[in-house]
Amino acid sequence: MKIKSKTFLWRFSIVYLKNNLLKNIFVFLSLLISFSSLIIAVGFYEGTNLFLLKTQEKIVDINHYSITKKEMYSFESSPLKLVKTKRPQKSDLLFLDNYLDEYVLSNDYAKIFPGQYALSYENEQVDECFFAPFYALSELKKKEDLLTYGMIQNDNNLFDIYINETLANTLNSDLEKLINSELFFNGENKIIYEFNLPVELNYDTFFLQTKFKICGIFKELTFLNEGKIFYSYSALETYLKGIVLSNLSDFRSIKTSIYDLFSLLDDDSYLHNYELKLFIFSSKDYQTLSSLIKMLNNSDSHIEITSTSEMIKNAYYELTRASFYSMIIFIAIAFLGSVFLIMINAYTNFILRKKEAALLTILGLAKKDLLRIFYLESLFLTLSSVFFSFVLSFVFMKVGNIFFEKQFYFQDLIILPLKTFLNIPYFLVFICFFLAFFLSYVFTFLPMQRFKKKPLIDELKEE
Repeated sequence: MKIKSKTFLWRFSIVYLKNNLLKNIFVFLSLLISFSSLIIAVGFYEGTNLFLLKTQEKIVDINHYSITKKEMYSFESSPLKLVKTKRPQKSDLLFLDNYLDEYVLSNDYAKIFPGQYALSYENEQVDECFFAPFYALSELKKKEDLLTYGMIQNDNNLFDIYINETLANTLNSDLEKLINSELFFNGENKIIYEFNLPVELNYDTFFLQTKFKICGIFKELTFLNEGKIFYSYSALETYLKGIVLSNLSDFRSIKTSIYDLFSLLDDDSYLHNYELKLFIFSSKDYQTLSSLIKMLNNSDSHIEITSTSEMIKNAYYELTRASFYSMIIFIAIAFLGSVFLIMINAYTNFILRKKEAALLTILGLAKKDLLRIFYLESLFLTLSSVFFSFVLSFVFMKVGNIFFEKQFYFQDLIILPLKTFLNIPYFLVFICFFLAFFLSYVFTFLPMQRFKKKPLIDELKEE
């Protein structure tokens, strides 16, 4: 008489699970950690990729870029080549018309404003922060969803500013009280001319002592993002048109403003930081420009386009990619440990139950079915660990996303792609359960092949 009932096999498997409860719990926890790590890693990969595409939505000054031109110089007496950085001519950038729908090129006035300055709030000095330009209020209003306090003004005024929460938190813990308060700005910058001017006329000094009114506070992505003051660049240009340089005007016998000065400078003058400012106005152009920057970098072009937002995005991408690969390595190690535990568990279970195995064989249970009992035991552990791994991963996703959003403004950094992954429906679920069956089958049957080949008489002699 042969025992073939599947119910019988399952009952024996459950009995064996209960009899070795502590050891099986240990194996279950090991598998739970392995599968949970795998699911969370995939969720992290999915979430970070989606978040990367939305980076421009989390940074206010995303549409502001700097463009420089680099030229190689060599000397007959030296094998070395030197790189000289210059401000590009607008004629050098005509190729942008083929890529961007709408853009504005402007000079870089950072040596003049903000230049060298001191900033204070309620008589307390404020550490240096980044003055981040937006071209006009119409562009700032596109980021109104990031505005947490205050409101965007209707007048395009240089002295109405906006700050991010990183800076706001250093000024006052009660952010609402910052609205309509003032930052005192004290700037003094000596403009030394590179023209052939008499010594007494070869410089002018630009003084700016004023108060900036804080009109609004923006909640930006905080990752690598410093404190910022957002100001209108078009308003700055209008303001600089009204600042007359007395010494230069006397020498030229014509009224010359700071704005006019920049059209007279050579392309290698220090005053314009060797660059032009580029402002774009649509999210489509942002994606296009990101691709164009990569293309220019890969082609060793003389033109280089950079921005703070691109730097943040690239650093974020490299960091998350390195984190993902590190997670994969640790997951592989965890699975390797789990595999050994399954093998050891199955083999030791058999060693401890040799007598029972021999008796069951005498009663008519085929060795193949006996092996199936141990396989079902392993399968129950792996399948239950997969199920609870999804539950645990879901809880971790919720808690992790709350933490990352609170600390870094990373929204939905972990997304479990249960419905679709790599454009394949339920691919992650399939992979996890396939792994469960694979690990149970291969690493339960493999260590027990020795028993399958051993004659029954030898098993009875040992018992």
